[in-house]
Amino acid sequence: RDEVLRGQVLFAPTANFQALLSVHYRDYSTDGSYWTTASYAASGILRNGYAPPTDKDTVNYNAPEYSRNKQLGGSLHLDWTLGGVTLTAITGYERFKTRGANDSDYTPLEISRGYTTARSAQWTQELRLASRQDDRLSWIAGLYYFNEKIVSNAYSATLPAGAVPALPGSTAPAAYALTAYHHKAESGAAFGSGTFNFTDALKLTLGGRWTRETKTLDFDRLAAPNAAATSWSNYAHWWNSYTGRFGGPGTFSGDLRKTWDAFTYDVTPSWQVDRDNLIYFKFSHGVKSGGFNTAATLPAALLVVAPEKLNAYELGYKSQWFDRRLTFNATAFHYDYDNVQINVVGPNPGAVGGATVSYLQNARKAHVNGAEFEIEAKPLARLRLNGAVGILDTKYDELNVVNGGANLSGARFVRAPKLTLNGAASYTIPAGRSGNVELQADARYTSLQYYYITPQDRVNRYLLTQPGYTIANARISFTSADNRVTISAYIDNLFDVDFRNHALPQANPVQGITGDTVEWGDPRTYGGSVIFRF
Repeated sequence: RDEVLRGQVLFAPTANFQALLSVHYRDYSTDGSYWTTASYAASGILRNGYAPPTDKDTVNYNAPEYSRNKQLGGSLHLDWTLGGVTLTAITGYERFKTRGANDSDYTPLEISRGYTTARSAQWTQELRLASRQDDRLSWIAGLYYFNEKIVSNAYSATLPAGAVPALPGSTAPAAYALTAYHHKAESGAAFGSGTFNFTDALKLTLGGRWTRETKTLDFDRLAAPNAAATSWSNYAHWWNSYTGRFGGPGTFSGDLRKTWDAFTYDVTPSWQVDRDNLIYFKFSHGVKSGGFNTAATLPAALLVVAPEKLNAYELGYKSQWFDRRLTFNATAFHYDYDNVQINVVGPNPGAVGGATVSYLQNARKAHVNGAEFEIEAKPLARLRLNGAVGILDTKYDELNVVNGGANLSGARFVRAPKLTLNGAASYTIPAGRSGNVELQADARYTSLQYYYITPQDRVNRYLLTQPGYTIANARISFTSADNRVTISAYIDNLFDVDFRNHALPQANPVQGITGDTVEWGDPRTYGGSVIFRF
């Protein structure tokens, strides 16, 4: 279920002032799971004698699976034109609340279940002053403020055998844990950008931003020290009815506070060779703010993550040909990273029972090389064709897992296919005075990609990768002559290709787990829509 409301009110009492108020509200919920498990073992056994179904459309779980979410937000955008400059003020507010339950092991065994409640609120304020854009020197300068608060409670448990319906065979001991934190972020920035036109063809753009951000984390984790210490008064509401004891390595807390300053900037010279050809170069230095690992399950994982820094170099060419019926754009880029923020997931020797833990940490050095090519053609008045090619080469040059973990230098970035291809075509057929019929088709090829930094093993852990695949879609639409009504029918994944949207690492020799968790992509899907414009 998904209910959405949006509204806007524009107030323009004079030619020099206008105010735009935007408000949105969303109430959406989900029921059921789309995750399943698969085993690498020849026997098909994942764990505890359980063999997952080989049908990718079948899911098995014994714990409730649902989410309930509400979101409210809006913005007030004010513009004043004062002589040759424009003063803009934008105030924004967003509020989000969620709760949900899940079967963390994605099997009918009673291994692990979860329940989460969280809420967040943020507001922003931006003030900027901009010159006229048609002056030889155009500029913009401003101030920005951001404030956010997050409160989260994440519960996990393994209930005693026989306490809840489950497939017999689980050997997981009873357990309980609560991870609770309050997170605050406050930042302020001053920014400016200017473009100087040396000639009609040659111009230079310079931009800079200074930011100060402070983050605080009040973190507490409570866990049962062993199965004998667990007890509940109500298994149906296990997350808030725990009556057992806490202790052991899984119980810890931390109060963290950190302030980071950053200066980011960019330099972009460009040359308009002629009416239809543009060449540009851009250098930019960017910083992603630091943070904390709020998913820590052991004290060693409660880390402060340093800011991520990037030097990006981009060379581009934009052109139009044959009386602008053909557009061709090309871009080449190189990225140098320092302290890349990454998530490393996997069994950790220091964890209790060799359990899987999540580390948000830094990779010291990494780089990306790539290129993109785009083409769009209008060979006929009613026919439009477009295509694109993306080439990527990514590598973590220096990466050591914290707390004495593995050296993962040389690994590729996650979700970074070396090659992507996409193409689309549309043809419009006049339908007399009634309107137009448009036929559309598109296809996209994505080469091999990894979902995790480790393991990147296409043989023994192939479920954590996605080999190259192609998805094609088709659509037919009718639009009335007055453009008030559009009726469409579509088929997505036309050839019903199997592919994995994502995966979760679960295999763990210490715990006798021989497989991983998979989220399969949508199969061939049919649908339609009707749009009314007022």
